[in-house]
Amino acid sequence: YRDTEDYWDRASAKHILHDITVPTLVLNAKNDPFLPPQYLPKSAAACVKLEYPDEGGHVGFPTGAPPGEMSWLPQRMLHFLEGK
Repeated sequence: YRDTEDYWDRASAKHILHDITVPTLVLNAKNDPFLPPQYLPKSAAACVKLEYPDEGGHVGFPTGAPPGEMSWLPQRMLHFLEGK
């Protein structure tokens, strides 16, 4: 990679988000230390829901004091599958 910008551009799935044809949920916390929010895709196919919660870190979306409660992510996925 030439630089950070080149990495985030070439390593991103944002280039294919408009080609998706099945309902898809994209979740990424804005406070993810490995993926700065300015690199999160702004648009996708109509069937793709882009969701960027403020909190959640890099893995699992824990809530509350460390080590955190881990129920948010499974609940969010179930709601998505139920069409909510």
